[in-house]
Amino acid sequence: MCDRAFTPREFKNAPVLSQLATLRHGSRYKTKPLHDALQEAFQNDLLFGGDRTHASGYDVKVSVTSTDAVGKKAIILANYSRHGQDALNWNFQRPDDPAFEMKVWEAAAATSAAAPLFKPFRNESTGLTYYDGAFYNNNPVRVAHRERKLLWPDVASRHPDIFLSIGTGQDQKWITHEIKHHAARSTAQR
Repeated sequence: MCDRAFTPREFKNAPVLSQLATLRHGSRYKTKPLHDALQEAFQNDLLFGGDRTHASGYDVKVSVTSTDAVGKKAIILANYSRHGQDALNWNFQRPDDPAFEMKVWEAAAATSAAAPLFKPFRNESTGLTYYDGAFYNNNPVRVAHRERKLLWPDVASRHPDIFLSIGTGQDQKWITHEIKHHAARSTAQR
């Protein structure tokens, strides 16, 4: 899948010509092969609701981050609904009309539209454009932590049993804050 998804543009072995091709097309890799590979992997299953080809895969709540077309807000695309206010720097996106619900492959394309690697993802049914989620959340652990509190308010004040972040880094400032907060809570409960 990676070989197909990361199809380089013309002149990949000629540095100057490769840079010109990237500038002309707006991305280092061809975007259509990525979208084709994602569509083949995820078919046309909807991110939320509707008929599902792989129904067993929807027991787990999953979300990805993306960025809006003007690059001013992070967006959460998820396979669940929830109550609660959006944070100041991100929006939970769910269309009012189910006909505009994203497909799983579209959400994957939206979260991975990383410039200059790939062009922005444009959702044809809504006309909305998305950029890579890493613009605002290179390590979206804060988003996941807040989402879990909104999804399960009865255990929101508890520390999770496990918090697994598979990605490129960690937020040391947030981890230090959480350790201190957890220690203070434990001391107060004694």
